[in-house]
Amino acid sequence: MESLSMAKTVSRGQEVRTFAHILLFRCPECKGPVTAACSSKNMDREQFATRVFKQPCKCGWSGTLGGLTAVQHWVECWWQ
Repeated sequence: MESLSMAKTVSRGQEVRTFAHILLFRCPECKGPVTAACSSKNMDREQFATRVFKQPCKCGWSGTLGGLTAVQHWVECWWQ
């Protein structure tokens, strides 16, 4: 599969366009990076603001992180 920047999105025939959402959080324990990724047919970031992600950190912390608390949120066009 090929990831395309939103600025370069073009029609690709019969392929289905979805959007990859990549969120970067700060671990509440060690302050290191914790990432979460998911796909959606919608590119709007707002739908992920209320979503809760259960992600472990390499320091051993495990818990839930609210989408609104993400340090950064990227959206990439993803062709399937």
